[in-house]
Amino acid sequence: MLPKLLPHLDKIIYSDVDVVFCEDLPEVDHIDIGNHWIAGVKGTFNLNGSKRLKKMRHRLLNDQRYLCSGFLIMNLKALREQNVYRT
Repeated sequence: MLPKLLPHLDKIIYSDVDVVFCEDLPEVDHIDIGNHWIAGVKGTFNLNGSKRLKKMRHRLLNDQRYLCSGFLIMNLKALREQNVYRT
């Protein structure tokens, strides 16, 4: 819904409410993500010893990597142009 709710913006930062910003983020606004819908921080973790995480293994990209969804850059322009959202 964000592409529709914010038609005047091409790109936004999405952040979880429990994230604290200690400095300004001017560099983030200049990151070029091309036509990708979202960009974020790649996270990794060790699956050794965790039965719960081992069960999730099939959902992870390349076995042990995932996108930390607490801080994302969203390309609203690309989402609109590629009709990714429903109206």
